[in-house]
Amino acid sequence: MRALSLQSEFSRNVEPNSQIIVWEPVPDLCTPEYRQQMLETARYIHVISPNSEELVGFFKDLEFPSLSCRMKIQLLASKIVDSGIAPSNGGAIVVRAGPDGCLIMCKKKDPLWLPAYYESTEVDGNNHPNVVDPTGGGNTFIGGLGVALVRSGGNVRLAAAFATVAASFAIEQIGIPVLEGYDASSEELWNGVKVMDRMNEYLQRIKGLGICLE
Repeated sequence: MRALSLQSEFSRNVEPNSQIIVWEPVPDLCTPEYRQQMLETARYIHVISPNSEELVGFFKDLEFPSLSCRMKIQLLASKIVDSGIAPSNGGAIVVRAGPDGCLIMCKKKDPLWLPAYYESTEVDGNNHPNVVDPTGGGNTFIGGLGVALVRSGGNVRLAAAFATVAASFAIEQIGIPVLEGYDASSEELWNGVKVMDRMNEYLQRIKGLGICLE
């Protein structure tokens, strides 16, 4: 896979312990034909983050008719974890599941589901009214995940929470979020909101659900 060659090239130019590699598989290659290559590549990166459809695509030749959507995602993610993620098998998979949030799994901790910042409405299951266009939400999640992994010292659960909040700004409008106050004399706002205010609100919400990010 192209990801494996890029990882090898990148590793030659940086210190081995100074890199964190987050891999988002190419959607067109998320098929059973590329499953073995995906599993082999996952052993050389730190975090793999497919969305739920991409994850299922790797295993669509298998059938699990009696499982709920969440249980199916968790079972398939466990196959990747069991195969090994990162050279020391200390990596993680973060599955992005849209309004259902994300699943974080690794070898040493129990599976954890984080809610989406904007969850589906309870009445009819439709998108939250603040979700205008989900385009770019996944890419923003990946970017936020990578930055937060570095800033948090590799805490993938906390990084996924930051990524969830980052993605929330990308889906509130068509196009990119509105940035204000990007000079030194004013406070930075995205869509009129302080990022850390939203982050702290989200952290309080998941704390109320009994979710631990350690």
